[in-house]
Amino acid sequence: MSIGLSIVIFFISIIALLAEIFLYFIFGMGAAFTGDMTSLTGVALLFGILMILTLTTGILAPICAIVEAIAKKKNLAYWLLLSLNGFLFVIILVGASMGIAKEPPSSSNISQPSALSQEEVIPRQNLMAAISAAVAPVSYRLEHHDADMMSGGSHMLNHIRFYRQFENKSDNTIVGLQYTVKFYDAFGELVHEFSKKDNIQIRPHKRNNMDEYTYWEENQFLSNQPYNKLFDCVSANLCKAEIEITQVVFENGQSIKL
Repeated sequence: MSIGLSIVIFFISIIALLAEIFLYFIFGMGAAFTGDMTSLTGVALLFGILMILTLTTGILAPICAIVEAIAKKKNLAYWLLLSLNGFLFVIILVGASMGIAKEPPSSSNISQPSALSQEEVIPRQNLMAAISAAVAPVSYRLEHHDADMMSGGSHMLNHIRFYRQFENKSDNTIVGLQYTVKFYDAFGELVHEFSKKDNIQIRPHKRNNMDEYTYWEENQFLSNQPYNKLFDCVSANLCKAEIEITQVVFENGQSIKL
């Protein structure tokens, strides 16, 4: 190996190293975004070995060429370069294998009780009973209203309002409720369903005022909207609602959730 060729190998190694760093970030970020830590470790190991061998090749090529020139033995530089890189490759593989063998299992591989499994320790019927003992829906009202913006109101379109009232049966102030409401027509068929997280404050053994409401406005361009589903039974005053409370939050930070 001539000195000139070794210098060319050195610069090619620098370019290859930069390319490997660029590719590492591309493949490494892809594995990181997928959350696959096994793939991420494999990518890091592969590119780590490539970058080390590329760097050592660039550094050792001129050194081996000088040794060959001094020893005056043809192709000695190639033999030294391959031998040294091969030895380094074996050392890297052995070190990586020992590191993987000693690595403790990651937290992702250790079975941890999820929030759901912790909640399942308490039977659902017990949670339902606890919620029922703390709060209960006592009244609701469905009303159809015409657009009232021109008369000083706040609605530009015809709309349906749903008022709700709950009773706090506990000794603590309620500050939040989560519930699901199902509306049925005169035939007992479900016409609409929605869930709501309600920031509502109810004092112990009191009821909230029925002055707040959820509303659905008429949409002349889309027919399959809550307003259209509820219009017939609300207009006929035949719409029935079932309210299922799924979570109650107290002022002291306590919460009961299905």
